[in-house]
Amino acid sequence: YRLSGGEWTDIDQGIQKAFEISAAAVSPDPSGGFSGSAKTFTVTLTGIWEGSVPVRAIAEGSSSALVSGAATASGTGVQLTVPKNSYPNPARTVVFQYQWEGTWREIDRGVQQALSSPLTPDFGFDILPTSNYKMTWSEAITYCKNQGTGWRLPTQNELFFLWCLNPLFDNTNAAFIDDSYWGASTYVSNSSEKWSMNFFNGDASAISMYSQCYVRCIKENGTQRQYPYLFAATDGGIVVVLQDDKGGVDESVLFSSRKTASATGNEQSSDNRMSRKFRVQKADPGSTSWGGAVSYCDNLTEEGYSDWRLPSQRELMLIWVLGGRSSSTYGNWNNTGVGSNPAPAISSSYLYNVGGFTQFPYDYNGNRSATPSSTNSNNAWLVGFDKGGTHAYGKNYNYPVRCVRDEW
Repeated sequence: YRLSGGEWTDIDQGIQKAFEISAAAVSPDPSGGFSGSAKTFTVTLTGIWEGSVPVRAIAEGSSSALVSGAATASGTGVQLTVPKNSYPNPARTVVFQYQWEGTWREIDRGVQQALSSPLTPDFGFDILPTSNYKMTWSEAITYCKNQGTGWRLPTQNELFFLWCLNPLFDNTNAAFIDDSYWGASTYVSNSSEKWSMNFFNGDASAISMYSQCYVRCIKENGTQRQYPYLFAATDGGIVVVLQDDKGGVDESVLFSSRKTASATGNEQSSDNRMSRKFRVQKADPGSTSWGGAVSYCDNLTEEGYSDWRLPSQRELMLIWVLGGRSSSTYGNWNNTGVGSNPAPAISSSYLYNVGGFTQFPYDYNGNRSATPSSTNSNNAWLVGFDKGGTHAYGKNYNYPVRCVRDEW
């Protein structure tokens, strides 16, 4: 307007648009719920504003953001990755919001399921609860596929690793049943037999694919597994590291103190744990009875040390997983048709590739552990470094020996 002769005269006119959010959406739609794994959503705001509009996702009842971002242009999506709902958290309702005129306003919400796994720190895969019933191997593959994209059976070596971590699962709502579970790996000598693991005692064996076992599906989550790893000591020794000053496996799977002699309790006892760091004897000393093996290791002076011991069942099984012999790579076979084959190894390096290390002997019956059987005190556990089977056989028979030493 302009003032002329005491009156305002119209020059021109236009509509001044108001700042507003006319629409807000989340994709994919979270309202049907989603798994406990980390998941990325896109929040898109439509409207007019200056600067940026804060967006976030929170757990219902909390004012702290699980993840946050900012929308800077109308119609341009903002990616928010909701972190995994780590054990032992229960299922939670995730609320997506944007802030307008000082107030957080809801866009959408959905329930993120709990992860029934106490694995921490992240070990490279997520794991589902145990199936409600037993099934054949082929049925087990289908069962895992039906859980969603990427879910599969664990390989033989992943089953071994889960047994090594089993004390972490015990006494929680994520505990394994004391029975046999299917693995993804086919037996190298017979394609109709598949690997299984008994989570009562760590008995690993290849059985008919038509047998009935429980199932616990896993899914690779894209993270880099940090533990265990191999470390070369300054004196040339080879050390397995499960925990260091930066982190590692939970204390429940480890010995509570440094061991300087063989721990000879059965596989159900706290003697069947692992040291946070242990050196593996590089030389192959030959074969002897269980009592002879305990005495040999407890009195051994080698590599400049005199406090060796015979490894526990779980430590010996971990040595298989970490490549005590080159045949351990069979344990990475994933014959389910889901995911890569071979599956990612538990560790990026193998013992058999380390200079000066003598591979464990190719023996079906296996190497001696310090761990007797809980069901027959005349037997003790062995790990076969031909194909990876575990057995509890007579203490009086002669089987190969290899010692370990704590490196706390």
